[in-house]
Amino acid sequence: MCIRDRSYGALTQINERFHRFFRTRMLTELDYNPRLSVATPQLMKYSEYIRNVASPSSINVIELEPLKGEALIIIHPQVVFSCLDNWYGGQARSLVVGDERGFTANENAIIDRLCELMFKSTVEAWSPYVEIDINLVNRDINPLFANIAGDDESVVVNRFLIRLRDEDTEPYIDIVYTYQSLNLQRDLLSSRIQTQEADQKWLDRLHATISEVDFNMYAVSYTHLRAHETLRYRVW
Repeated sequence: MCIRDRSYGALTQINERFHRFFRTRMLTELDYNPRLSVATPQLMKYSEYIRNVASPSSINVIELEPLKGEALIIIHPQVVFSCLDNWYGGQARSLVVGDERGFTANENAIIDRLCELMFKSTVEAWSPYVEIDINLVNRDINPLFANIAGDDESVVVNRFLIRLRDEDTEPYIDIVYTYQSLNLQRDLLSSRIQTQEADQKWLDRLHATISEVDFNMYAVSYTHLRAHETLRYRVW
């Protein structure tokens, strides 16, 4: 179920900022330029979400202070495999593995690096709204060990998809917040959206007003210019 609420317009903006920062960091620090896209935040029951998580996945339980409770960062196994392939100069491709297979030492090193980049990108994405501090609480490969909410409690799933050459495979990275933790920040998120909208309207009015102002500019000779036309000139 999609979220339709003014305060969650802020969450959409946070996701778009995360997408931009994380993709840039993957390119500059992992030399990987994935076809990464951001989906609309989804609201669902925690039990419905967790039973559909691919296994093995990298299940990272985190705390985001000052948000209450815990959150999840889920890294689909094919994201890990494609990053590792790219790191060693191969083509990003899907790899079929069993549910009980754990991650190798090299794959765990990639997971560590991905989490580091995601933590930095998440902090930066939230910065216009609230300063957050992220701590890793636990990491596992079995989704059933991640108990951030009761089965009937609602969570907000923020999915970032990576497209591979194999179109049948849809690897993803999920950032999952409990609905309660975001609801406690609802007023803050909503007020930031209203402030941004007001600031943009003020800037639009200011730009429209200034562009209509006539004034005289004296240089070697006399000329008559509008404000926006002076942008072509340099003052010495």
